[in-house]
Amino acid sequence: ESSALGTAADPLQHAQRRRRMRAIQLAVKWNRPLVVEAIFKEQHNPKGEFTKSHQLALQYALELRRYDVIRLLMGYQGFSLQFVNLCKLYLVPNDGFLDSDEKLQKELLTNQGRIRDTTSPRRSYECFQDVIGIWLKNIDKAEGRPGVLSLSAFAETAPHFAHLFTWSVFLGEYSIADLFWRECDDPARVALLGSHQCLLIGNKMVTSKERLEEQAERYEQVAVDVINAADSQTDAFAVLEHKEGRFSLLDLALQLEMKRFLAHRHCQALLDRMWNGRHAGSSVELPENISMTALLWRATMPLTNPHYTAKARSLYQKKTQDEASKKARAGLKVERMLAIAKDAMRAARVEATNAMAAEPADLNESSVVRRKRFTDYAEKQRNHFTKFKARARGGVGAKLAQAADSAKKGFYQVPSVIFVLRFFMHCLFLVLYTYVLSYVDISKIPESYPALSDAEKVFHLWSLSIVLDDVASAIDADQTEATPPIKILRNVLMVVGVCARLETATRHAPVLYSMYQILLSLNVVFIAFALIEYRSYSKPIGVLYIVIQRMMQDLVIFMEVFLYIVVGFMLAFYGLYSGATPNEGAAADADAAADAFAPADLASSYGGTYGGEQLQRGARRGLRPLRGRRG
Repeated sequence: ESSALGTAADPLQHAQRRRRMRAIQLAVKWNRPLVVEAIFKEQHNPKGEFTKSHQLALQYALELRRYDVIRLLMGYQGFSLQFVNLCKLYLVPNDGFLDSDEKLQKELLTNQGRIRDTTSPRRSYECFQDVIGIWLKNIDKAEGRPGVLSLSAFAETAPHFAHLFTWSVFLGEYSIADLFWRECDDPARVALLGSHQCLLIGNKMVTSKERLEEQAERYEQVAVDVINAADSQTDAFAVLEHKEGRFSLLDLALQLEMKRFLAHRHCQALLDRMWNGRHAGSSVELPENISMTALLWRATMPLTNPHYTAKARSLYQKKTQDEASKKARAGLKVERMLAIAKDAMRAARVEATNAMAAEPADLNESSVVRRKRFTDYAEKQRNHFTKFKARARGGVGAKLAQAADSAKKGFYQVPSVIFVLRFFMHCLFLVLYTYVLSYVDISKIPESYPALSDAEKVFHLWSLSIVLDDVASAIDADQTEATPPIKILRNVLMVVGVCARLETATRHAPVLYSMYQILLSLNVVFIAFALIEYRSYSKPIGVLYIVIQRMMQDLVIFMEVFLYIVVGFMLAFYGLYSGATPNEGAAADADAAADAFAPADLASSYGGTYGGEQLQRGARRGLRPLRGRRG
């Protein structure tokens, strides 16, 4: 009878759950959070867990973007995003940026079966990584960014508040986005990404660009407020240097060009410290206001470098102290050995005297005493060996600590030192370039030309090393910026010029030598321009360099438009000139012929000046019929 009652109760419970879920869906659809709360109170849930009904209600509230219901569900004990289907949220029509992206919509339609599969949360999240994660990476690449929006998609293993924040910003639901932002583990990073999202959407949605730019400024200010909330500069540095994936918070702000955030005093202080080597991974701390000349002198003259002189002095002092301590320990050991030997001899004499005076019964007792002494000695040795092992382990730990200290970045790995050395070496290369350019002589071609000199060999090797350095930087995984076209053109001209000159070293090729001279002359312009790029690292010139660089981009567009206008006028004038009437051309030819047939000296020889003028008029009258002839 009880089994029959249980069987009959199962359909009733199932029907009751279906009615409850239907009621929850209607309450969520009508945006009635109080009704939803009342339904969950009627549900038998003594432990207050976040049940399957709560999870389904959360998914439905997210799809309908019900702010009040979402906030209500987030207040329940045990709230979890584990069962949220993130891909399904992107399927909801929104009449905005997501619907306008054809690639995203195509991927969503292609993977619709995987998206609607709710059997496994892990499988649902993998679908989110394959579809939405790849799409986020592609839209960043289209904008020239290193895939910063997709970092959270691949860094986590389950749905996270940062994912819902990104989705809310794409939909323009900023109140819901703020709700999720408060729960994020790294609020400053998420705020910067939200600002980047708004600017990205504003470039595509021109009609709402102004509103999106205002929202981007608000999110950037939120990130600044997070840094302002730090109790000390040390805490702010810890937040700015915290890495998630490839980028720290400071690196992310640099990649996204968040100027207001980077202008914060803590960001500027941290950049200055990193520039001068004053950070955790460096063993050198340069002064704040050290000049480039002093830095170059220290880099090229290590004997005068305070860092190395102080290090050498400390090593010498340590070596002297070690030698003194060794001598002292050796003296103590000798004294101790002598004392032990004297004690042993004294003890031996005492024992020998006692043994000779003792009765035979006492011999067993003396052996017991000797065994006890040996046992005590063995115990002392064991204790001594234990202490020795502890000291040995301490020595190994000290060596490991010393190795860790030596693994820190040294003087020649400080960014400011690297910059000064590269700038100095580039100036030297430019001097060598000038010498080689002046050495080129094409006046003797095609008879002969100078042989390949030692200076040219050094120059060619140096040129190829510069090209290889640029190639290595371009393929570096940490490199986030694309190689400028001017640098690519410079490297191509350099390689072609070197190949042309090397070819002339094996055979007589005047054309290749002339091409080598032309390429050298053109490429020196780009080599000299690189000095401006080096100087852009200084604060006074850096801002001006960025302004000029942006201005040059606009200037290229203007030059393109101007070129079209020039080509148009050139073709128009060509048409006007080539379409002149034949009569005008024949008249001009007749006048020229008249002047040729009646020169002034010939006319004067046949009748003076007056006769010459008569002859010229007669020649023109004779050639006048030619002017009216056509064709």
